[in-house]
Amino acid sequence: MSNYKQLLVVAVDLASSNNPSEAALRRSISTLYYAVFHRLMQLCADALVPEGQENPAWERVYRSLNHAQTNDQLKKMGKNGSSPFKTFSQKFETLQIARVLADYVPLQFPKTQGDVLLQIRENILELEILENLTQPQRLALAVHILIPGAKR
Repeated sequence: MSNYKQLLVVAVDLASSNNPSEAALRRSISTLYYAVFHRLMQLCADALVPEGQENPAWERVYRSLNHAQTNDQLKKMGKNGSSPFKTFSQKFETLQIARVLADYVPLQFPKTQGDVLLQIRENILELEILENLTQPQRLALAVHILIPGAKR
């Protein structure tokens, strides 16, 4: 299992070097996305299987997140103006688009080192939202992401 904090360190290291290459900036954005995604995976697994990684169901929940479904469900949660997920859902969608651009679009990468470092800072701040969720909010997030038809 990836440690999302280690992935964040790698993303920062790649983008912070002197005059990073386009490949380093692309890799940094992709790694940042996966850090956020792995944090969501861990949060969902911890919320639904509190016994932890020793329980085989934990990994099953962890690995059950789907990129598109997660984005769609976060957008739905973010539409609630009072939701703690409003800005998180927007940043996640922006990051997911940037990751696709970084990983799959062969044209010159349009992001500068400053753009990438700013995106890293913004997403680290958004990750703090997840860290400050109450247990009922974590459970609601996990259920909402993993069971699209469930009502909030």
